[in-house]
Amino acid sequence: MSDEEIEAIGAGDQGMMFGYATNETPELMPYPISLAHKLARKLTEVRKNGTLPYLRPDGKTQVSVEYDENGKPCRLEAVVLSTQHDENVSQEQIHADIKKYVFDPVLPQDMLIQLLTATSSQFSAGTPMISTPCSLSSARRQVTPRTSSM
Repeated sequence: MSDEEIEAIGAGDQGMMFGYATNETPELMPYPISLAHKLARKLTEVRKNGTLPYLRPDGKTQVSVEYDENGKPCRLEAVVLSTQHDENVSQEQIHADIKKYVFDPVLPQDMLIQLLTATSSQFSAGTPMISTPCSLSSARRQVTPRTSSM
């Protein structure tokens, strides 16, 4: 394969990743990545246990957290989740189900500001297709773990 062919295989939506050990969480991970991992695990759970049977294995999460003057997490500025899904399910259904079965059980309600949903195109073929995000508000500090467990 040529370099150009190899480059064409990538998802094209990858972001910078960073991390460090901290006492913000029991896992000693930064709070945004801890929440992003919990969302990714919950997304896999509701797909595998049949709660949301139209979901497919590819997904990603991004969490942006505002910290107060003491360096403590005080607000979720943005939460984005993209998931592969059957092409016959509506965006409205995906957004409602992700909120009910993934966001609500995982995200601390006292840190949320305003729930917004953003849609782009269908995400039925998996990486490297354009994803269909469900999101909360704007961005500051972000992490983007990808899941693709079968």
